[in-house]
Amino acid sequence: MSLKASISGIRGIVGESLVPQVIVDYVSAYSQMMPKGTILLGRDSRPSGNVLCNFVIYLLNCLGRDVVDIGIVPTPTVLFCVNEKKYAGGIVITASHNPIEWNALKLVNSDGKFLSQGEFAELLQLVEQKKCNYAKWDELGSLQKDYGMAEHHLNKVLDFVDTEKIKSKKFKVVIDTVNGAGGPIGTRLLRSLGCDVIEINTETTGYFAHQPEPTPSNLTQLSEKMKECCANVGFALDPDGDRLVIAGSNGEILSEEYTLALCADHYLSSKEKTDLVINLSSSRLCDDVAAKYGVKVLRVPTGEINVTETLEKTHAKLGGEGNGGIILPQINKCRDSLVGMALILEYLADNGKKIEDCAADIGNYSFIKKKFDIADIDLSKVEISLKEKFPTGKLNCSDGLRLDLDDSWVLIRKSNTEPIVRVFAEAKSEDKAEDLINMIRNSAGI
Repeated sequence: MSLKASISGIRGIVGESLVPQVIVDYVSAYSQMMPKGTILLGRDSRPSGNVLCNFVIYLLNCLGRDVVDIGIVPTPTVLFCVNEKKYAGGIVITASHNPIEWNALKLVNSDGKFLSQGEFAELLQLVEQKKCNYAKWDELGSLQKDYGMAEHHLNKVLDFVDTEKIKSKKFKVVIDTVNGAGGPIGTRLLRSLGCDVIEINTETTGYFAHQPEPTPSNLTQLSEKMKECCANVGFALDPDGDRLVIAGSNGEILSEEYTLALCADHYLSSKEKTDLVINLSSSRLCDDVAAKYGVKVLRVPTGEINVTETLEKTHAKLGGEGNGGIILPQINKCRDSLVGMALILEYLADNGKKIEDCAADIGNYSFIKKKFDIADIDLSKVEISLKEKFPTGKLNCSDGLRLDLDDSWVLIRKSNTEPIVRVFAEAKSEDKAEDLINMIRNSAGI
């Protein structure tokens, strides 16, 4: 069964594992958890999204919940509006970077955050009870539609950066939103910042023009358009608009790991010093940036809610994930590609450099990411093997299993979003990183 239920959402293949009864179980449990009030609903552009959206609205109304449908919007827009407008909660219908046949429910609490580990455990208990508190005929919920709510999110981002300085540079920008939710608001942001915008795949058809995950290997169109148009910078978003990847003026697609590192370099140099909160699978590039400014890096398990909660506990001002996710709690409590694009443009306006030169200044590592189609893995055997081979290495078991060495690291973990196992390795050379990948594979028997 392809259903994946975690803090990253209730994900499955539509008609196979994400079926009406699953939606009834989880939405009913979620409604029981949330305080009284209206639920905000948004979705990405997937073809299955409209049917699922209508079903969720009907279900919430039957549970006595009023619903405001804000249409096709990026995931961070829903979280922003739940927090800003004080809704009782929010649901985003999106499977993010998963293939087109997938969809999901991302559940947002009344604070404008994804469910925490504790809240998700409570949700699962309620799901097991299969109790639906349906409303009587005269207590049914209502539906309102507000397709202009994304403007509040847009304006908040614009207020955070020096818009006049960015406008004065008249940047030429290429944007590829893979026919997902980020096209309309992403292009509006860039034009509001005075950019000459060249659009690729910005129509919200939901039929992805290329593989939806914004990795360099999937962004050849963006690379070619950058060279053709002689643009200053390029941006690529995933289907629900929370992750951001950057293209240089030479057409080079920077590793998604550079997005967070570059934003951190800008923030720490021009705004304020703060510790950085990142996950265990993010690059050491962030450690290098933090060392440059004398601040600490706090690493947490994968899942952006883990970053968000640690940001709140420590009062740090910037965090994210190395997959292209920027979390700026002054604006939003989740990864937000609009924040990332605005910060990068302000960075370029401030220093007058090309973005690829900024990346080169930060440094370079060989970072290899692999995924394997296996349902489960015995990490205890891997841990024993690593302790024997690397007695002085530092092991972290809080999110899968990560081994840190003097100049490299390797991580193996089960995915929260797909029925796969991920293996990451980072080192100064590609050969070293490959060796670490192969060593882990041998230890795990994959």
